[in-house]
Amino acid sequence: MTFSKTANTFELGFALADELRKGSACDRARAIDLIERGASLTTFNLKDDMTPLMHACAQGFADVVQAMADRKTDMNICAASTQGNAAIHYAAANCSLQSAACIKTLSDNGADINALNSAGDTPLQLAIKCGATPAVLALLEVRADTEIRAKEPPHVTPLIAAVIANNEDMLAGLLKSKANIEATDDDACTALHYAAILKSKPLVTMLIHHGANTQAKIHSGETPAEIARIMDAPDIAEWIEKLSEAREKMHTLSAVPLLKKIKINPAAGRGLKNDRKMP
Repeated sequence: MTFSKTANTFELGFALADELRKGSACDRARAIDLIERGASLTTFNLKDDMTPLMHACAQGFADVVQAMADRKTDMNICAASTQGNAAIHYAAANCSLQSAACIKTLSDNGADINALNSAGDTPLQLAIKCGATPAVLALLEVRADTEIRAKEPPHVTPLIAAVIANNEDMLAGLLKSKANIEATDDDACTALHYAAILKSKPLVTMLIHHGANTQAKIHSGETPAEIARIMDAPDIAEWIEKLSEAREKMHTLSAVPLLKKIKINPAAGRGLKNDRKMP
């Protein structure tokens, strides 16, 4: 498609969207040229209810997203479709390494990193659902909220969702970002309970090493080790108990040098009279 010098911004915008929809076959140099010529970046295409910015984020075209950011486009406009995704949701759902660069550019240029779509998902929650590890780590890097719960029952936090996804890299990133390790779902299940349900020794180990409460109980009264036994995973139950005991022993041993440094007055608390004379 060719354009006259008087082609309007909407014509250029539709051409840009068509180019970006080609995916890996997209001529990104042409796309950037259309952006620099003034193509509309926020007009929804009737074919898919997406703007050119959304297309670029969905494809993980970091250079194109940067070119759009240089045009000071609105980073927070949401789709009129039932999904209600903003550009950052499309970047979050992309599993490529380039999604991280797209997310950083969006965040640096005013995108709401905790925006909710129509399903109630933040970009972080959506990235976890999609298994998009680079996007999850990028969102944590720009300080996405780790405590916003899923809209649907059992209303899990991103940390629990990462355990349910059985993704060690996501879990490590969330723990590094100080996500609440004791957060629970509607049934009082912690991340450690879910790791026990999955019979995952790596996840169990990671959570306990970061301080997960091994004695936490769900509403019906079971601890993570008890849940593991119910799931016919006695090895996981024993592993939880072993790690818990080792952690307690380590805490006790680390406290001994501190106790030795404390000088205790043997007369303290015995009701001795004050020898200081009253004026």
